[in-house]
Amino acid sequence: MSLEHLLRRLSVALRMAWIFGLLLLPMAVLSVVSAVVLNDQEIAFRQSVQESIETLLPLASLEHYLEHALVDELEAQTETSTPNFAALTQNIDHAFTTLGTTARTRTGRQD
Repeated sequence: MSLEHLLRRLSVALRMAWIFGLLLLPMAVLSVVSAVVLNDQEIAFRQSVQESIETLLPLASLEHYLEHALVDELEAQTETSTPNFAALTQNIDHAFTTLGTTARTRTGRQD
C-alpha cells in the first residue's frame, strides 16, 4: 500500500491533528530542553552567589576589625579612650582563621 492510499483512508481532521502534532513536537522538545538548561544555570548561579557570600563575608569582617584596630590605635595615641586590644586581636585572629579555613576548603587542600 502506498502512503497516499493510507492517508486517504484517514479523515481530514485526523490528518490535520497528525500534522499539528508533528509540527508541535520539535517545539515541545525544545521547551523541555530549555527548561532543563535554565534550571541547571539557575542552580549554578545560586551556588556561585553562595560561594561569593561565604568568601566575602569573612573578608568584610576582617576589614572591619582592621579598621577598628586603626581607629583604636589612633584613639590610644590621642588618649581619648582606652581601647580593648585583647578582644580586637582575638576577633582579627578568628577572622584570619576563618579565611584560611575557607580558602583551604575551596581549593580542596588539607594542611
